[in-house]
Amino acid sequence: MRWLHLVHNYPPEFLGGTERVVQALAVAQVSAGHEVCVAAGSEVVTESGTLGDPEVVDGVSVRRIHRRPDEPYALVVDRPRILDQVMAVVEDFRPDAVHLHHWSTLGLGMAPALRAAGLPVLATLHDVWTVCPRFFRTPPSGVECPGYDDPLARDACAECVGPEAGLDAAAAREELALRDVRMAEELDACTAVIAPSKSHAAHLARLRPDLWSECPPLALAHGLLAEPGPPTPRSTDGVFRILHFGNLGAAKGTGDLVDAVEGLEGDVALDLWGRILEPEIEAAAQAAPRVTLHGAFDGGEPLAGPADLAVFPSRCEESYGLVVEEAQAHGIPVLVTPVGALPERAGAAGRVVGDDGLAAAIEACRRDLDSLAAEAGGRTVADLVVDLDALIEGGP
Repeated sequence: MRWLHLVHNYPPEFLGGTERVVQALAVAQVSAGHEVCVAAGSEVVTESGTLGDPEVVDGVSVRRIHRRPDEPYALVVDRPRILDQVMAVVEDFRPDAVHLHHWSTLGLGMAPALRAAGLPVLATLHDVWTVCPRFFRTPPSGVECPGYDDPLARDACAECVGPEAGLDAAAAREELALRDVRMAEELDACTAVIAPSKSHAAHLARLRPDLWSECPPLALAHGLLAEPGPPTPRSTDGVFRILHFGNLGAAKGTGDLVDAVEGLEGDVALDLWGRILEPEIEAAAQAAPRVTLHGAFDGGEPLAGPADLAVFPSRCEESYGLVVEEAQAHGIPVLVTPVGALPERAGAAGRVVGDDGLAAAIEACRRDLDSLAAEAGGRTVADLVVDLDALIEGGP
């Protein structure tokens, strides 16, 4: 089968959770005998905005679609020039099936155009961009997201994203209303809509009840993206070593973790691995004597250890939690916040931050270190390949 993946960016230009999943899935499909192409948006801006030169990344053909200087993200959802570029890749590659992972740099309208061309289209909703231009409903201070009781209210959304787009409240509400309509058209054109966890599927269904009045998106776990290496060793020098890795920032709870660790008693160390998203978080980490910044990584470096506990105190309604699964697959116990899919991924063996707060939860883990266990799910991205093939073979 010939698979085309559409995504907002792709390694090595950017290495976020969605990009890692798409890359691992594409490589696994190649290993399973499929032909695979990725058409990806890009942060590269060129005067012509043409397609980048063909690339091959880990055996996968990649075409990057560049924006022009007059094409900011803003709240614009219709990007006919970029849609033409996507369809040019379709014409060149001639896929049997298309897997749509994100629209943010590419624009809406892709699924209806692809279905009109006779192609089956799967869509995986890796976050809540279908509802929120900020991807994870993390508004600036003073703005509160619409609740489940009135999820389609957009006054707060206009207040949140309108200023960044250079729009007044009325214009922002108009753009957001158009966005909601176009998103409904997009998902309606898909053969199947997928969420990577049961909790995320339920969350999406409650945020857009108009789209899923009968049933939520299909929950299909990504699984481990690579075979795990040897178990991560525990600390042997008497220091309680905490690991936190991935993209690092306020939304991921990195600042909260730095503050919590600095308030603990005894010998404690925090190892941070990843790209830091905000300068204030980097400054706080650099000023904290118990924290070591290791920088970005492109493999299993954070899991080489030693580590006694992996902590992921995200503030976001996480859709999956790759880092939780990876830590547990290497035998590291995990502590997570009770939001999104993190407790679901951590399973019965994981610890969840309670009402006493993050520092108290870490201290409780340290006291019970000998009883902590890790629980790996056993599912891998190869299982996802089989499931996606079955969805296409089963038809719309």
